[in-house]
Amino acid sequence: VWTILYGMIAVAGARLVLSPASDKEPALALYAAQLVLNAAWSWVFFYGQAIGAAVTVILAMWLAILGTIVFGWTKDRLASLLLIPYLAWVSFAAVLNIAIWRLNG
Repeated sequence: VWTILYGMIAVAGARLVLSPASDKEPALALYAAQLVLNAAWSWVFFYGQAIGAAVTVILAMWLAILGTIVFGWTKDRLASLLLIPYLAWVSFAAVLNIAIWRLNG
Protein backbone atom coordinates (compact mmCIF):
# COMPACT_ATOMS: atom_id res chain seq x y z
CA VAL A 1 0.00 0.00 0.00
CA TRP A 2 2.74 2.48 0.94
CA THR A 3 4.45 2.20 -2.44
CA ILE A 4 1.28 3.31 -4.21
CA LEU A 5 0.53 5.98 -1.61
CA TYR A 6 4.06 7.42 -1.76
CA GLY A 7 3.79 7.55 -5.55
CA MET A 8 0.51 9.45 -5.27
CA ILE A 9 1.99 11.75 -2.61
CA ALA A 10 4.97 12.50 -4.86
CA VAL A 11 2.79 13.23 -7.89
CA ALA A 12 0.54 15.47 -5.79
CA GLY A 13 3.54 17.38 -4.47
CA ALA A 14 5.03 17.80 -7.92
CA ARG A 15 1.71 19.05 -9.27
CA LEU A 16 1.47 21.60 -6.47
CA VAL A 17 5.04 22.80 -7.02
CA LEU A 18 4.54 23.09 -10.77
CA SER A 19 1.09 24.65 -10.52
CA PRO A 20 0.93 28.09 -12.14
CA ALA A 21 -1.54 29.17 -9.44
CA SER A 22 -0.64 32.10 -7.26
CA ASP A 23 -0.49 31.90 -3.47
CA LYS A 24 0.30 28.19 -3.35
CA GLU A 25 2.73 28.63 -0.43
CA PRO A 26 0.22 27.58 2.30
CA ALA A 27 -0.48 24.31 0.50
CA LEU A 28 3.24 23.69 -0.06
CA ALA A 29 4.07 24.47 3.58
CA LEU A 30 1.43 22.01 4.76
CA TYR A 31 2.66 19.45 2.23
CA ALA A 32 6.20 19.77 3.60
CA ALA A 33 4.91 19.59 7.18
CA GLN A 34 3.04 16.33 6.54
CA LEU A 35 6.17 14.79 5.04
CA VAL A 36 8.20 15.72 8.12
CA LEU A 37 5.44 14.47 10.44
CA ASN A 38 5.20 11.22 8.46
CA ALA A 39 8.90 10.54 9.05
CA ALA A 40 8.63 11.67 12.68
CA TRP A 41 5.68 9.38 13.39
CA SER A 42 7.55 6.29 12.24
CA TRP A 43 10.51 7.22 14.40
CA VAL A 44 8.43 8.11 17.49
CA PHE A 45 6.14 5.06 17.23
CA PHE A 46 8.58 2.33 16.23
CA TYR A 47 12.01 3.44 17.40
CA GLY A 48 11.04 5.59 20.38
CA GLN A 49 8.08 3.38 21.33
CA ALA A 50 6.40 6.54 22.64
CA ILE A 51 2.87 5.52 21.72
CA GLY A 52 1.18 8.54 23.34
CA ALA A 53 3.53 10.99 21.65
CA ALA A 54 2.94 9.15 18.37
CA VAL A 55 -0.80 9.90 18.74
CA THR A 56 0.02 13.62 18.87
CA VAL A 57 2.27 13.33 15.82
CA ILE A 58 -0.22 11.36 13.74
CA LEU A 59 -3.05 13.77 14.59
CA ALA A 60 -0.86 16.69 13.51
CA MET A 61 0.02 14.77 10.34
CA TRP A 62 -3.69 14.14 9.68
CA LEU A 63 -4.41 17.87 10.02
CA ALA A 64 -1.48 18.76 7.74
CA ILE A 65 -2.71 16.33 5.06
CA LEU A 66 -6.25 17.69 5.32
CA GLY A 67 -4.90 21.23 5.14
CA THR A 68 -2.89 20.37 2.06
CA ILE A 69 -6.02 18.98 0.41
CA VAL A 70 -8.11 22.02 1.35
CA PHE A 71 -5.53 24.69 0.45
CA GLY A 72 -4.44 22.81 -2.66
CA TRP A 73 -7.97 22.33 -3.98
CA THR A 74 -8.07 25.66 -5.82
CA LYS A 75 -4.46 25.28 -7.00
CA ASP A 76 -4.65 21.75 -8.45
CA ARG A 77 -7.69 19.58 -7.81
CA LEU A 78 -6.00 16.41 -9.01
CA ALA A 79 -3.20 16.95 -6.49
CA SER A 80 -5.79 17.23 -3.73
CA LEU A 81 -7.68 14.17 -4.97
CA LEU A 82 -4.46 12.15 -5.01
CA LEU A 83 -4.00 12.84 -1.29
CA ILE A 84 -7.43 11.54 -0.24
CA PRO A 85 -6.40 7.84 -0.10
CA TYR A 86 -3.37 8.91 1.97
CA LEU A 87 -5.66 10.75 4.39
CA ALA A 88 -7.86 7.64 4.62
CA TRP A 89 -4.85 5.41 5.34
CA VAL A 90 -3.51 7.81 7.98
CA SER A 91 -7.00 7.91 9.53
CA PHE A 92 -6.91 4.12 9.84
CA ALA A 93 -3.38 4.24 11.26
CA ALA A 94 -4.48 6.91 13.75
CA VAL A 95 -7.33 4.72 14.98
CA LEU A 96 -4.88 1.84 15.44
CA ASN A 97 -2.34 4.09 17.17
CA ILE A 98 -4.99 5.40 19.57
CA ALA A 99 -6.25 1.86 20.28
CA ILE A 100 -2.72 0.62 21.03
CA TRP A 101 -2.12 3.64 23.28
CA ARG A 102 -5.37 3.05 25.19
CA LEU A 103 -4.79 -0.68 25.55
CA ASN A 104 -1.26 -0.15 26.86
CA GLY A 105 -1.95 2.94 28.95
